[in-house]
Amino acid sequence: MDLNRHKTQKKGNLESEIKVNDTFKTLLEDSAKEAYSRPWHRLERGLRLNRIRIFIEDITPQFNMTKDEKDLFFIFLQKALDKKF
Repeated sequence: MDLNRHKTQKKGNLESEIKVNDTFKTLLEDSAKEAYSRPWHRLERGLRLNRIRIFIEDITPQFNMTKDEKDLFFIFLQKALDKKF
């Protein structure tokens, strides 16, 4: 039986909530930076796909790629990643 079920929750201090949010945001940003500093073979699939998207956006102006070409190129690289080419 939950003894705390009927107790009224106190409203938190706004300053403490902001500190927690800032701390959490800093933690997420540091984690993301650390993830991008890891070698390719140590990245999870989602991070690899994100790097592929960034790569495609970087080379798009150089090769004058259309949106359809970018989408097809992403699919091609995604399939290559899944087949471990």
